[in-house]
Amino acid sequence: MTRFREHGFTLIELLVVISIVALLIAILLPALAKARKSATRVQCQSRQHSLMIATLAFATDNNDQLPNRGKPAYPHATSANTGSIYFIDANPSDQYPLNVWHRNYMQASRGDSLFCPGELTNDPTRRANAPGYNKDWMTYQYFSDADIQNRWGWGQWRTSRKLLDPNDVHASPKTPIWSCITARYKSTDLWLAHDSNSGPKTDGQNSAQLDGSVKWVNFDTLEWVVYSGSLEFYRWNMQ
Repeated sequence: MTRFREHGFTLIELLVVISIVALLIAILLPALAKARKSATRVQCQSRQHSLMIATLAFATDNNDQLPNRGKPAYPHATSANTGSIYFIDANPSDQYPLNVWHRNYMQASRGDSLFCPGELTNDPTRRANAPGYNKDWMTYQYFSDADIQNRWGWGQWRTSRKLLDPNDVHASPKTPIWSCITARYKSTDLWLAHDSNSGPKTDGQNSAQLDGSVKWVNFDTLEWVVYSGSLEFYRWNMQ
């Protein structure tokens, strides 16, 4: 009677299998990373689209005036600067105008509305439940109240660039209203952006326009508009 001898893989066979698996991983990982990057951009665009719907709904209820923070310290501030003098012209009239607007016009939580789902979610100090970011800050930038020179407290404006009021008859439908935070640390040249958590560069930002559209804009189409403290803030150079 013939006996069949049971045996496992030889060393050479194992090495061949391991090599094939390693090759497949090397091929698939870049594709998976690219797909994840694309999905995150789309998720961010969806959030900004919701922000624009709520922004324009507010304008419908308020004589075509968009939410106004009065005199915020930074583009990514949900609040006016400290003291009632800074939000005397804010609408809603509150020290935290965008938080009030968010509660009244959006159903999703602050974390799922006012925070970019990009790389900054990896920084626990910049999440919606972190000190400061749980009330004063977000990781999106808001520009519709940035038309008045030196509107932002502490901010130094790029004097060669006048930002138009989105309600101005000459304002383009592509005037940026919302975008991912895109800020450069002047001392270190590191970036806070959709695709950068204090990294050396950024490829660009998602930008929501006055006409309600949202698109990815590359870095070479951005311009800095204001710096405040150690940060220099950028937006799409369209208006």
